Amino acid sequence: MTTPDSHSDSSPEPAPLPARFNNKTAIVTGVNDRGIGAAIAMRLAREGARVAAFGLDEPTRTINRIAKTGRAMLWRKVDVRDSAAINAFVAEVAAELGTIDVLVNNAGIDLSAPLVESSDEAIRRLIDVNLMGAIQTTKATLPQLRSPGGVVVNIASATALGGNAEQSIYSASKSALLGFTHSLALELRQAKQRVVAVAPGTVLTPMSRQYMGNTNKQGMGEVIARADRSIAALPLGVGLPEDVANAVAFLASDEARWISGVVLPIGYCSMYAQPLDRLES
Repeated sequence: MTTPDSHSDSSPEPAPLPARFNNKTAIVTGVNDRGIGAAIAMRLAREGARVAAFGLDEPTRTINRIAKTGRAMLWRKVDVRDSAAINAFVAEVAAELGTIDVLVNNAGIDLSAPLVESSDEAIRRLIDVNLMGAIQTTKATLPQLRSPGGVVVNIASATALGGNAEQSIYSASKSALLGFTHSLALELRQAKQRVVAVAPGTVLTPMSRQYMGNTNKQGMGEVIARADRSIAALPLGVGLPEDVANAVAFLASDEARWISGVVLPIGYCSMYAQPLDRLES
């Protein structure tokens, strides 16, 4: 099984993909060198998009990999909680790369603890990043978003649909993101702009690996095998960032032009509980 960590600049060139984003510009938030944001940025670039991304740590490897596709990439260090910096970033993207066709609100952080043990500071930070960050970035982008045809994709979570013990605040932030998706889709219908969301189950990322054992003492194969024991809770086991990127690429493409205001669960269905508290068994 391929993992995000197995990618390197010397990896074999992947198979060609359809060019669904030729001459289009996409913004992806929360991009680093591992995880869902990097996979989404790479997927869109491989399909022809000019990619603009921001985050806190420069994704050198992702930038180099996208450069090899021949697509333009602009990256800036921006905190998703800083509305002034977001406004400046969007203005720069529009000036350098043109009208924005796709916005992917991916930036997010985790807070897994009993509610009574969660500090007010940690709760506010999570809401500011996971919810307000998406709202502020969308608000800044809408004046530059193509009309008709622009798309906003929000990265939510299966915890917004089914809940999970000790993730009440995280689940609340992602549930609010779903409400934002539904209502904004109606608001933008006259402009023929679409708003959609994906709600992944457990994905093998640096953020989720804290629940999957000590990766410093285990090989990646052992970590994946341990994670896949959650098959009793998730119908298709643990996913990879590329699985999320595949769904995002479809929803953001013109092939999904008749889809708006919906949430696509991936790796999850409602009759299965979340597995995060079962991975130690």
